[in-house]
Amino acid sequence: IGATLTNAHGIMWVVDGHTYAPSVMTLGRTEKESDPRDLYPVSIPQNLSQKLQDMLQELHACTPKDFVPLDTVPHLRPDQAMPYSHSVDSVSDPNRILLFFDSARIHEAAFAHELAHVWLELVEGIEDYRVLEDLTDSVRYGQVQRIQSFVLDFRVNDLIRSRGFDALELENDRIKSLEQLSIAAAKGYQPPTRWESVAMAMLLAEVFIESTNVLTRADDVFKTLRAKLPEEWALAEDLAEIVKAEPRSSGDSVRRCIDKALTMCFTFAGEYLDLEKDLIERPASVNWR
Repeated sequence: IGATLTNAHGIMWVVDGHTYAPSVMTLGRTEKESDPRDLYPVSIPQNLSQKLQDMLQELHACTPKDFVPLDTVPHLRPDQAMPYSHSVDSVSDPNRILLFFDSARIHEAAFAHELAHVWLELVEGIEDYRVLEDLTDSVRYGQVQRIQSFVLDFRVNDLIRSRGFDALELENDRIKSLEQLSIAAAKGYQPPTRWESVAMAMLLAEVFIESTNVLTRADDVFKTLRAKLPEEWALAEDLAEIVKAEPRSSGDSVRRCIDKALTMCFTFAGEYLDLEKDLIERPASVNWR
């Protein structure tokens, strides 16, 4: 407690305490059954920009929940957290909105991106509250969440651009990943699982839709990936078409788009997902007292 960190993007964090927090890796475990790795440092940012502070204040006015930023410290829990990975859980806790950050690597656009997911829920009302009913299958549970986020991220990025954040930082992260993938593919790398292929296809689809203009080596990268990862390329094209076809301007349109993406990705992975029987609604629990 009291430890400080100033990351590569100039955000200073101070550890304020530690708390138990549920995650995909702890599904089905109660707090009493948790192990020490389920405790996350509560890391408070000290020098956020005014526009990010404004966004936080506006969201605070929409909910009685506290926003709690947690450091995932991926070097200490490599089986639970990935470098550069950030997420938000506004549903599980009735008193808190949990922000899971790789504090050492996050920049303000990524911080705003996670807040924008909460904005879609609280302000625009287009969140998809469905989750996999089977909590014991963490892989399928996580895939449902990732595919939902894949669809919602496009509306999220539109929102943060409209509020003055530099979405180019997010696009640059995406481009670096894609260029590294093309280098690996050129050397013979193949995805070890079908779900890994789905993740690559979603990355490609994001670039098809949002980032082509900033991909300086687009022709070379695309040529390599189309030749070396043809199945992933085809899935990415299909996912991009699904997203482009739906306006995502209402809860119904978002849900239609997510349903199509879920069906397509699970089928590609060789698995069956019954949208009516396997998914349940899990709206946010809120303590209004």
